[in-house]
Amino acid sequence: MSNIEKSKGTIDYKTPYHWEAQGVSREIQLRRLQFARKYIKPKDFVLDIGCGDGFLTNALSELGERIVGIDTSVTGISLAQSRVDKASVELAVGSASDLPFKENTFDVVTLFEVIEHISAEQARSAIEEISRVLREKGKLIITTPNSHNLHNRILRRRLTSQKHEKEYRQAELLQLLSGFEQVEISGIYLPLPPFTLLCKSRYRFIWQILFPLGKWLPKLARFIAYCGWKK
Repeated sequence: MSNIEKSKGTIDYKTPYHWEAQGVSREIQLRRLQFARKYIKPKDFVLDIGCGDGFLTNALSELGERIVGIDTSVTGISLAQSRVDKASVELAVGSASDLPFKENTFDVVTLFEVIEHISAEQARSAIEEISRVLREKGKLIITTPNSHNLHNRILRRRLTSQKHEKEYRQAELLQLLSGFEQVEISGIYLPLPPFTLLCKSRYRFIWQILFPLGKWLPKLARFIAYCGWKK
């Protein structure tokens, strides 16, 4: 049974599945955090859009001074509130395309696995809103599935998941983010069949190869990781 339900471009959570993830799924989450860690300073005010059940929002609170997590899912925010109990973290229902914040508010905005769940038009609106609420030289950090990853190429698939509205190639993502100055673009996990079937923790020795390969070959990686400055 799926841990999320999807309806009209949004997702709703049944369980706090990010907290419960194991094996390679857990490692992928930690790699997202590892990428973000390089660009968040101890005094930063961070907005985490699409925070879901709050797993990564909670982890971000160890990096920045203040964190705001928003999500369109009421149940996602409820789960996050039940798990995250820190004075430095605020959680609320909200949409990326209509952010309820003043201009020049945040030092960093993160979107971990968000833009694939919304349409291309909504994604453009979200990027405009993010630029509005970011301070001068503020940083945008995004991770998202790579539609042209190695596994998809081999299987001739256009989407990694049918639950996604739109997935991006690296070139498409950079075009969407043309209003930002690229700092780094990297990859997370090389989906090399048949090793992608070995997801449990006892196969960690294989991950130690596939994760660095994804970083070195971002155009083939399962996920794209991007950081850019507001121009």
